[in-house]
Amino acid sequence: MRFDFQYRYLDLYFTTATIKGWKHLLKPDKYKQIITDSFEFLVKEKSVSVYGFVIMPNHFHWIWQMQGTTTLSHAATPDEICGTTH
Repeated sequence: MRFDFQYRYLDLYFTTATIKGWKHLLKPDKYKQIITDSFEFLVKEKSVSVYGFVIMPNHFHWIWQMQGTTTLSHAATPDEICGTTH
């Protein structure tokens, strides 16, 4: 007997992203806009729900939850985004 269950993520995630060396690269509004546009895209695509965020000059925090069939394995790693290897 085979069962197909659709798993729905119920966990909320609290994530912090920091700038290397704590440089104040997020101080200009244009860089904050990139982050908020990215959150808006993820919500519009129904990949995540964003419950709150705060952007400081050198880091940001956000509280979010995956939606639909999105899994952590679908997320890109920083190395994939930056094209770097160790």
